[in-house]
Amino acid sequence: MPEITPPTSDAIVRAMAKSPAHRFQSYDEFIMALEAARSQYLVGRFVNRTVAPPGAKKKTGGIASWFRRS
Repeated sequence: MPEITPPTSDAIVRAMAKSPAHRFQSYDEFIMALEAARSQYLVGRFVNRTVAPPGAKKKTGGIASWFRRS
């Protein structure tokens, strides 16, 4: 799914692992992984400006193109 960042996807996949040994051992560990993924996204998005927002589309012609949608 392109709207989910790789670190977020990794945390979700690990939480849903078939084997309990491969899952997070606690709720706190899972939340820490999700918060770390969010922090990485925000740093990339607002500090480094390297991560595009989820579902971002290429800019077209500014406000004029917004009013001329068909």
